Amino acid sequence: MEENAFFEQLYRNTREALLQYLKRVSGREDWAEDILQDTYLEAYQRRGMLTAHPNPAGWLYKTALNLYRNAGRKKENANLSLEAVPEGAVSWGESRYESAEWRLTMEESLEEKDRRLLGRYYLEGYSVREIAEEYQLTEGCIRVRLLRIRRRIRVLCQSGEVKNEKGGNL
Repeated sequence: MEENAFFEQLYRNTREALLQYLKRVSGREDWAEDILQDTYLEAYQRRGMLTAHPNPAGWLYKTALNLYRNAGRKKENANLSLEAVPEGAVSWGESRYESAEWRLTMEESLEEKDRRLLGRYYLEGYSVREIAEEYQLTEGCIRVRLLRIRRRIRVLCQSGEVKNEKGGNL
């Protein structure tokens, strides 16, 4: 079957049920309609792959749910400022950084790409898998980058290059 005809048939066969599903999941009609539109845009862009997919309707539902979750995270964190991070909220494995340390480290001592990666993981709650997909890298690569950034922060704190709010070393 031709890709465009396949997509049109898939849309006609799944649209109403998928919309109802998204309304139940989100509890909001406006979000459901936005996510539905994004889902079908993604499906249209991948219609060639979907023609060979064993379960295109299942792919739509999974994609819709992922888009809904991502939209929820983005909306929740849209106005998040580093000052709003409560003390002790960020865990760095072996140690915990207080909010002042976190802010100073993030604002002054790291490159933008590193701040963005840490923010995605620690503040926005994205998993390593989700970040890897977004950056089009392997999960192992993301884990190594996070490890190296944490090491760099520890070195900065121990060397005294990062100062606390009172001017002392962290």
